[in-house]
Amino acid sequence: MVCRTYPLKKSCDSGMLHSLLAPVDLYCERTDATLWSEPVNILTNLAFIIAGLLGVAVARRERAGLFAEVLGWWIVAVGLGSTLFHVFANRMMVAADVLPIATLTVAATIFVLRRMFAFSWSRTLVVALAYLVVAGVITLLLPDWLKVNSHGSSYYFPPLLGLGLFGGALASRGHPAGRYFLVAFAIFGMSLFCRSIDEPICAAFPLGTHFLWHLLNGIMLGVVIYAMARFGYPAGAVPGARAR
Repeated sequence: MVCRTYPLKKSCDSGMLHSLLAPVDLYCERTDATLWSEPVNILTNLAFIIAGLLGVAVARRERAGLFAEVLGWWIVAVGLGSTLFHVFANRMMVAADVLPIATLTVAATIFVLRRMFAFSWSRTLVVALAYLVVAGVITLLLPDWLKVNSHGSSYYFPPLLGLGLFGGALASRGHPAGRYFLVAFAIFGMSLFCRSIDEPICAAFPLGTHFLWHLLNGIMLGVVIYAMARFGYPAGAVPGARAR
């Protein structure tokens, strides 16, 4: 990943605040440090917000419970955090972009294990922690050439792995959410490809492909949150038990 920084009035060494406010340019569309330098990347964050609101609506319609509804709002937060990052594009806003995604991954993992696999809370927490640790270790052990050529996309391996593993396991159990997760797995794979090629094709296509990462991820999260809200109960359980 190429990271370009633009000069500040004062050096970044003059203090932590100036360092945090230092503008960065991570994506092809951005050409300067102005707020509206990534209009397409900014506007396509609407895909996350729409997906999240869809999830909230389905969760309420299906009476899926507070957990499912909160996950919908969490996806909205992902869109808002990403918007802040692409508007201000400084080091401080990296947290606004990354933290909602990371915490959503953890929360969604817990939801799936608890609601769809019908694990007890203790087993859910143990399995979730084991999965996140193993996925994180595998990510760190990926070859350097893959990390370099994916331009930071390799760090999204844990959620990709989760969609594939949980989707396959649910499908094998006959759970209706399984096929949705497998479709989301395929969409997420395509979105990771688009994120990875943004910088390499920049010279030929100045707009870049990061906006496709937003659009495809919005669709992927819409599929996932729909499945969670619609089928967020163990296979064979009565629908009324889904909100526990």
